Amino acid sequence: MSDTSTTDSMREFHARLRRLDRSHARAGQGHVLRVRRDGLIVARPRSRRLFRAAWLWRGGLGVGLGLFLFKAAALAHLGGGDYAARLARLAGDDPAARLAAVILQPDPLSRWLAARLAPVLRPGAAADMKTPRAGGAHGA
Repeated sequence: MSDTSTTDSMREFHARLRRLDRSHARAGQGHVLRVRRDGLIVARPRSRRLFRAAWLWRGGLGVGLGLFLFKAAALAHLGGGDYAARLARLAGDDPAARLAAVILQPDPLSRWLAARLAPVLRPGAAADMKTPRAGGAHGA
């Protein structure tokens, strides 16, 4: 009986060590401190799923802001007419280029940013920021 109980206790001991090792490894990837009702501060490993989702959101937001800034800088640097002409040339190529031309169409945010960047990039050319809207029926 002594051998069986020793073997069982060793298995439990090693299982507990594995749980502690996993918990320690997860805590090294970040932790959240919580205060329980009795005042005890407890550190719990940060959820990996939420952490990954945060990186996806940050990455998507960074790409989106970069796109708006790129469009605004190109629009401010080239001017409305030249930018529209280049988009028209781009739209005539293969499907990927047509998709890029649709994505790069000036929108209100990029027009607003371009109007703010134009005096810096091209002094004296801020009035050239009026670009024809997609469809042509709306005017400038």
